[in-house]
Amino acid sequence: MNDLWTINSDQLLPIKLVSFTGKIQQSKILLHWQAEELNSRDVFVVERSFDGKNFNSVGTVAATPLQKEYTFNDDNHQGTSKVFYRLKVSEQGNRAFYSKVLAFTLPGSFLTIYPNPAKSHIWFVLPNGEMTHASYKVVDALGRINLQGNLMAIASNRQLIDVSKLSPGIFTISITTNKGTTQATFIKQ
Repeated sequence: MNDLWTINSDQLLPIKLVSFTGKIQQSKILLHWQAEELNSRDVFVVERSFDGKNFNSVGTVAATPLQKEYTFNDDNHQGTSKVFYRLKVSEQGNRAFYSKVLAFTLPGSFLTIYPNPAKSHIWFVLPNGEMTHASYKVVDALGRINLQGNLMAIASNRQLIDVSKLSPGIFTISITTNKGTTQATFIKQ
């Protein structure tokens, strides 16, 4: 008697994500992961967040059945002090699951604001040397630009901004310099 075996391609084994790690190297985030039991229709979507909650796709890496190790480099993290990554693993285009979230604190990208809460003005200090060609934007919780302008080039990186005309609330200030953009949140009383 002959036994016939039929394999349904829709019933392939699920992807096994063995590891997901990352490191900071020369202001780039280098992500690395290992996976097993891959299909040529499987896809890894790299997602990034600046608040740890709202993730957006920043790249896609196609799976290869014989390849077990994958990498992704990101140097477009907007100069923020903290950035989060996760993998969305899409199996055969119809099922998906997420990896753990990795968090990175980037050196030299902190924006210090004081006083916070503020009444009439804020001082801010940027690290890493001389600031040139700088501009700022103050945005409210609804995303509306309330203040914006250019800043004087100074060696100390310490600047004063008048916030006395802002209504009480929570605001985000974005400072763009020749080294990138960095953000911080402050409260106006």
